[in-house]
Parts: sequence; C-alpha cells; structure tokens
Amino acid sequence: MSTQPICGERHLHYQVGHEGSAVGQLGQVIDQPSRRQYFPEISDAWNDWVQIVNISNEPAKVTVVARNQTGGTIWSQEATLQPYQAWNPDVEQIKQQSSVTVMSDQPIIAERHDHSGTQVLNFPGASRRNRTAGRRLFFPEVYAGGLDWFRFMNIGDALCNVNIVVRDGSGKVSKQISSPPIPVMGWWIATDTELGNITGTLEALCTQPTIGERHQHYDEKVHKGVAIGMFGQVLD
Repeated sequence: MSTQPICGERHLHYQVGHEGSAVGQLGQVIDQPSRRQYFPEISDAWNDWVQIVNISNEPAKVTVVARNQTGGTIWSQEATLQPYQAWNPDVEQIKQQSSVTVMSDQPIIAERHDHSGTQVLNFPGASRRNRTAGRRLFFPEVYAGGLDWFRFMNIGDALCNVNIVVRDGSGKVSKQISSPPIPVMGWWIATDTELGNITGTLEALCTQPTIGERHQHYDEKVHKGVAIGMFGQVLD
C-alpha cells in the first residue's frame, strides 16, 4: 500500500527444481479488484500451477472451471478461502488443452506458472478490470528467432471474430489473418505457421472482449531451453 501511485517488480530465481530458470512480473494492481479471473491456457504440455488469493476481509467462496476449445465445461473445483488465504486448485488433474475461469463472491487475485524443463512461464489472472482483456490487443514483439504461439480467449457474450495484423519493424503490414468464429468462453490458436515467422509486432482486433496470450519458445541457437510468456496489451 502506498500514499502515491507506485509500481512493483519481482524477480524469482529458482534454486531447486528449475535451477538456472527465472521469472519476472509486476505487482497486480487491486485498486479496483475483480471477482473473476481467467487463464486462457492450461495444457497437458506443461506442469501447471495456479494460486488464488482472497484479498477481501470476508470468507470467499471460489469456483474454478476448466473449459474446452468450444467453451464446454470439463472440470471444476471449489473452496472457501479465509481473508488473504491462498489456495492451489489441482489443475494438474485436467491434463488436456483447456482454459480456466476463477469465480468468487469476494475480490480475488490469481497467478499461473507453467513448467517444462528449464522453460518457466508465469501469468497473472486476466480480467477486464486489470486491463488484460479487451477488443484491441497489441504485442510489441514477435520474433523470427523462435516459435511464436498465441491463444485468444473470448470472454464476451457472443461469437467473437479476431483479425490479426502482423507488421515488420518498420510498420509495414506483413500478414493479415482472421479467426473462425470463436464461441463464448472458447479459444483459438495462431502460430508462426499462419503468421509468417517474422520479427515485428502483432495487433489483434476483436469483436468481443478477448484475452490474448503469447508464448515465445526461443530457437536453440538463440536461447536454448528458454521461453517467455505475456498477455497482449489492451489498447481500447
């Protein structure tokens, strides 16, 4: 808590289990806390870990729901959390491609780590209030020195179409593609196969509030065993 606007940055350097790996993140702003958080991806390709914290002064009833690509529910878990209690739902039970939505009757924050060897990605729970969901998403970098992978999750109330514009470093449009209609709470994946594997930027224009998640898996000749992850920056 601060008497003036601040930002906080964290570095985590693993010593056991993932020696040689590190992750970084900014503190999550809870001036206007959310009661719903989203993770566009939980996957059998990763060892997934999710933590949810009740940041209210009252007990919170929390439900975690996993959904498949078309938005259908495939798994759920519930817990009651005391004020500022942390909970780790067993998302490793899911073991298939899915998204996860966390719903609560009190304000919450959430965080996901996904591990695979030396590759460790971390994401805050996304929400409209923390401006990680919107209709215009921008990724300041795509990079030809590895595999770029994107998942776009529709959290609106109708079918969503995503139009992607890939530009090179000079701003020239290199590629434009469009998604099929994405169901409510469903998702769509785009990779270098569709995007053209260039170095530049990516913009996504969406007809419904959407979360965009990017993974960059570096080529062995660039940064062997290293990956980074991020959400698209909302430009609404």
